Amino acid sequence: MAHSTNDIQKLYLAYFSRPADLAGLDYWQHSGVTLAEIAASFSQSSEYTQRFAGMDNSGVVRQVYYNLFARDGEPAGVAYWSGLLDKGAIQIGSVVTSMLEGAQGRDKVAVASKLDAMSQFCDAVANGADVSLRAGLMPADLATARAWLGNVSDAASLANAQVAMPSMLKAMGAVPGANVVLSGHVRAIGAIAGATVFVDTNHNGIPEQGEASAVTDLNGFYLLSGRIGPAAYQQTVDPLHVDVLVQGGVDAQTGLANKDIFTWSYDTTSYPYMGAQFKEAHVDFGPQGAHFHDAGIALTGIPATTFE
Repeated sequence: MAHSTNDIQKLYLAYFSRPADLAGLDYWQHSGVTLAEIAASFSQSSEYTQRFAGMDNSGVVRQVYYNLFARDGEPAGVAYWSGLLDKGAIQIGSVVTSMLEGAQGRDKVAVASKLDAMSQFCDAVANGADVSLRAGLMPADLATARAWLGNVSDAASLANAQVAMPSMLKAMGAVPGANVVLSGHVRAIGAIAGATVFVDTNHNGIPEQGEASAVTDLNGFYLLSGRIGPAAYQQTVDPLHVDVLVQGGVDAQTGLANKDIFTWSYDTTSYPYMGAQFKEAHVDFGPQGAHFHDAGIALTGIPATTFE
């Protein structure tokens, strides 16, 4: 059963403090996994780990309070939730769910106002003239959207955000870049969980800030969506094609670490974001070496793969 947009947006709000990108919203709505599994995948994502890097559980809980309610968490609440996390009695996804379900008064208004703003943001992107924004948002765009949403906590601040949104989207769309939208599955003997899938714009084989990336979930699935910014975009040998790498992770069946690296070239001109149509890229690490297949969708510009 498909999840509602509000269900997915609540997770984007709690974990990333920003509106969902269209590709991600559509993918997770129809992914067929539970909200708890989506939350677990978000908590393993590179965006989450970068935002919460260096924080202890107390810091994470404080950030979630601010993401959801635009306020600092009360000391007793922070101590309660972080204490449960410290003991391993609960996961961050359960904390988020409990906070959302228990929101009252101004907190409930803040969440509703933010969700309204997020919905309007996605509608504006979906119906706007700038096709590139529909494919995804660059890191600078994410920061802008996060700051814009962070100011929303009630009807008055929501109205201010509505006024500011057109100029914000225009500024985002003015930045050139290539579109990347990929979804797929990585496996060896079993599914590869925790593998990094990333656009290697500078060809150094290392996932870096500013490079579009994703981490496979516990079942080996991933969604990579975004735009490649101008600096990285200019580093590509051919701006219409970029290299995508898959590396790392653990085989869920054998428990062994994946030490292989798989590389292929992605054509940024084919299959721009169009509703639910993604270019699909599946990677198998097998005894005869890695190979790539496309789940029945014609892939343009992807030559014979290389196994390194």
